[in-house]
Amino acid sequence: MECIFCRIVSGQMPCQKLYEDEDVISFLDIFPAAPGHSLIVPKKHYPNLEQAPPEVLQQLMTVAQKVAAALKSALDNEGFNLLLNNGAVAGQKVHHLHFHILPRRAGDDVNLSFQHYKYGAGEIEQVRDKVVAAVRELPRERLQDDLQALAPDKRLTCAQALALARQHQISSKELGRLLNQEQIKLRNCQLGCF
Repeated sequence: MECIFCRIVSGQMPCQKLYEDEDVISFLDIFPAAPGHSLIVPKKHYPNLEQAPPEVLQQLMTVAQKVAAALKSALDNEGFNLLLNNGAVAGQKVHHLHFHILPRRAGDDVNLSFQHYKYGAGEIEQVRDKVVAAVRELPRERLQDDLQALAPDKRLTCAQALALARQHQISSKELGRLLNQEQIKLRNCQLGCF
């Protein structure tokens, strides 16, 4: 069964549309926290932030910037919150990636406050170290997925490898080490790029 946002994208359900292009749609939230509360939604279904490709996220931010500026101009709000509820535990009700733009004015009744957590001795450094290690590993996992898709036969052209290195913003030397580790051979590489 399609989610409600997929039904809106396909035209099966109405919405108060603010903006639409080939990849993204924006419309007014029917349960707003304030007048002008809007949603920015990719047309293709991605359940959450982690599953959306970087180019989709870039387009969502471009549209969020346009819609936020239009809301400010049209409604004369003083600021806005850009919100993402990612996962049920974070309050995500519709499991189709979307951002909220919430126009704000001084003295409005919107309350987004939260309690501040206090790190114990040495805990902040432990958290940092775990996250830094995970951040370093994520691009490697995506790169390995891309390598598998490009070279299921364990062979890759030099042009493909260079394009992959650029796409993942790594050096050819770093990619060369990974190719060796994955036992992927380069075809027709006469320049010694790796």
